[in-house]
Amino acid sequence: MARLALTTNTLDSSGDDVADFLQAFGVDGVAINNTSGNAVVLIHNGNAGVATITVDVPNVVDGSLIIPDRTYTIPAGEYWLIKPFSRAVYNQDDSVGSGFTSAVLLSSSITNGDVKIAVFVAPRG
Repeated sequence: MARLALTTNTLDSSGDDVADFLQAFGVDGVAINNTSGNAVVLIHNGNAGVATITVDVPNVVDGSLIIPDRTYTIPAGEYWLIKPFSRAVYNQDDSVGSGFTSAVLLSSSITNGDVKIAVFVAPRG
């Protein structure tokens, strides 16, 4: 199974119910389009247990020093916002099969549909 490629939602002044944008994590995780470098991720843990969200870090420092993946531990019932991802650290090319030229890959320890995610960007200007 492939990672779920998420739609990036643009925030506007009219306001929206964020529940309308949340999607369940795919079994193999999700990919977000990070071309702009200003995507913000909203995650809701609707499970009774703690969810660990892992953000893949594909890059290295000084040619061979591996940067560990970033993890977030989200308690049951909570909504978390995760800040924009640095393109230099987190972006991966389309070799990951996301369809995005600049993808950030995330996965969840809970894949039964209880942990949901949405991606937002604010318009410039």
